[in-house]
Amino acid sequence: KGETAFIDDRYRTQSFITHKLVEVMEKCWAFDPKDRIDIFQAVKILRQVKEVHVRQKEFLSVKQ
Repeated sequence: KGETAFIDDRYRTQSFITHKLVEVMEKCWAFDPKDRIDIFQAVKILRQVKEVHVRQKEFLSVKQ
């Protein structure tokens, strides 16, 4: 009771995306409700992550 789910630390270093997903989950699960992000903030963060990921893929495809 009062605990969040365990997240294996390896997920923090697997990739940019998994690291950011872990961050979003932890922000959603914050113990103090004042520290939790709402759905709109979560969506904003995830959209930003997607934009960065798309730009990285485009950059890598141009380099090849």
